[in-house]
Formats: sequence, C-alpha cells, structure tokens
Amino acid sequence: MIAADGPAGSNTRLLSVDAGGTVRHRHRGDLAALFRPGDLVVANEAATLPASLAGTHEPTGARIEVRLAAIWRLCPYRAQPGLPDTDQGPETQNDRSFPNSVTFCGQPGGVSDVVQTPPSLRRRMRRRILPALGRIGVRSKLVVTRYDLGLPGFERNQRPLRIAGLADLHACDPWMPVVRIADIVARVNSLQPDLIVLLGDYVNAISEWDHGWVPMGDWAAALANLDAPLGVFAVLGNHDWREDGDAATAALEDNGIHVLDNDVRRLTFGDGQPFWLAGLADQRVVDLGWGRFDGDDDLPGTLERIDDEAPVILLAHEPDIFPSVPPRVALTLCGHTHGGQCRFPLVGPVVVPSRYWRRYAYGHVVEDDRHMIVSGGLGCSGLPIRFGVPSEIVLVEVSGQSPTEGPG
Repeated sequence: MIAADGPAGSNTRLLSVDAGGTVRHRHRGDLAALFRPGDLVVANEAATLPASLAGTHEPTGARIEVRLAAIWRLCPYRAQPGLPDTDQGPETQNDRSFPNSVTFCGQPGGVSDVVQTPPSLRRRMRRRILPALGRIGVRSKLVVTRYDLGLPGFERNQRPLRIAGLADLHACDPWMPVVRIADIVARVNSLQPDLIVLLGDYVNAISEWDHGWVPMGDWAAALANLDAPLGVFAVLGNHDWREDGDAATAALEDNGIHVLDNDVRRLTFGDGQPFWLAGLADQRVVDLGWGRFDGDDDLPGTLERIDDEAPVILLAHEPDIFPSVPPRVALTLCGHTHGGQCRFPLVGPVVVPSRYWRRYAYGHVVEDDRHMIVSGGLGCSGLPIRFGVPSEIVLVEVSGQSPTEGPG
C-alpha cells in the first residue's frame, strides 16, 4: 500500500505499490483527476517510488503521465524512545516514522507535473469497435444452471437445500450496469433459494474497454435486494483486492451481505438440518509475477472454527484450493475462471486462469468423492466478450439422494 502524508494544507493521494516498485493505483484509469502539481506521494512497500506513474484517463482514453518531483525511500522502522507512535518524527523533516511500519528517509515525494497525451487512432478505434461486438456476446443470454447433488451429512428424508450462486459480476458501464445487476437479482429471487452465495469479483475487470466505473456503493446496493431465508453470504475475489478489498467488504456489509473471510457460519434449514457455511479469503491477493500469487486464504484455520459434525459447504473464489480441501467438506463452490469466457467448438476454452487449466475450468468436478461446482460467472475480464459461455446463475439443490445434474 502507499501511504500519503505531508505538511498541513498539502494534497495527498493513496496508491498501491508492490515490493518490486510496480504501481497498482486504485483508480488506475483517472490519474489526471487524482493528481495535481504539489501533491505528496509516499510508498511504504516499495524500496523506491518510480519517477513517474502512467495510466489511462477513462472518459477519453488519453494516456496520463504523472511526474514526481522526488521520492521517498524506505529505512527499517526505528522507534524513538519516549514518544508515542503517532508522534514519531517531525512532519516535514527527513525522519518520519509510522506505527508498526517503517521509517521514511529522504525528502518527501511530490508531483511536479501531470502530462496528458491524446489517445492514438488505434486506441480510439479499439475502444469503439470491440465494445460494440462485446455488447452482443455479454448481454444476449442469462441462463440458470441447475445441479441436484446427493451429499454426505445431509438427511435423505429432508427437503433439498436450495442454494443460488453468483460469481464474477464485474460491474461496469455499459457491460454490467446497475440496471442489469437489478435484473439478475430479480431472476435469482424468483428461484426462491434458501441461501444465496456470492463468489467474488464484483468490480470492473475490463477497464481498457469500458466507458464508466460503477461505484462500489451502487453495485452493492443493487445486490442488497437479494432475498433468501438463510441470508446472503459472500467472499471476495482477486479483482476486488486489486481495487480495494477493504472497501468492497464494507460496501457489502453495509448492504446486509455477510462477508466470510476465513470465517464460518452455522445455519439450519428445513426441520432442523444443520450445516456449516465456510468462506475462504482470496488466494490471489498479491500478484508476484510469473503465475505466482500470494493470498490471505487459511483453509486449516477456517475449518478449525467448526465445532461439530454437521456437513460443510465451502465458498472460495478460485477453484485451485480444491486439491487441499478435505473430505470433511461436502461441497465447494467457486467462480473466477468464467468457464474460460470463450469456448470454441472442438477446441474448448483456450484461456483458463488456473494453474490446473481445464481441470477446474467449469462445472461439476468430483475427485475422491469430493464435490466442487465452478460457476461460469456473469461478467467479463480482460475483454468484454463471452462466446460459448453464457452468463449464468448457479442453482444447487443439496439432499441425501443420488446426484443428477444438467443445465436449465
């Protein structure tokens, strides 16, 4: 994370910079609106902050370069005896300390200039033609994919537990605007589920092509209309953390949606059938490069919170956790892959964001008598196009009977 701080009266901005110095600013598309000459910028994860930041101004497609007058560099944190953490160091001098963090040495970094370059012809054409094609693929069809599963721990003479699942909303305008989210919510409610689960990635993931971001409060307010007797529960996805995981959590919680972050909840349905709903923190919070990620997930710690023998249903954004899921978990529900997003005849999906590739691309997976369902999701990532993978609502009916499955 970047912390921004400066003398009284100065402008400050919050960004994100990884340990290698790569800038991951939260509002990456609107740097011109974020920065003005004189702003201070301070990094607390990167050894140095780059001399300039680059991004795209979303409304126009123009390239933006923010040139920094100076940078902070990191030194190990050292407390000064006799001073509370909040008072460590003078505000404008070279030795400014922050609690439980690091000491910033050197002169404060500041923005010296903001340069805006008009978009190239290629970029302007790309922003007009591809979204027009994408509109057809993204908004043409919404399906309900149904699964009837017989799982251990659920009583045979109990009515089925009906779970509706939504994954990879990726709210953005015009591809997944609030009005479309409202339509999806209405369709889910019409299915009369006992429980609704949200499997992560609520924020925009096609920023290069869209024309507007949907504020977190807006998409969360639309999801607040989801209605189920046992409640609405959610986990976060990797794109939510790239944007602002804490803000996404707050938006969901403020709208009555419970976020399970390495946490569990014991629920009861029907004539008293108990089960546990467990939610795993995201496995791809930090991109380390070369297909490597660092996550906040703690599967053993999460399952340790369960204190009886009732069956467990696990929510996890990415399906890659499945080989580590013990038989104690009756069902794992995931998203993330979009089913490949584009599936071609005779070829299938070409791009699947999983280290197991097509093994966990989509659908009902059974390994060693353990069950997982991977949703094809609703929105898009990278490009605003779906082909052969319609946006879907997953509806799972869980009982003690023999399983059958099929789209509907």
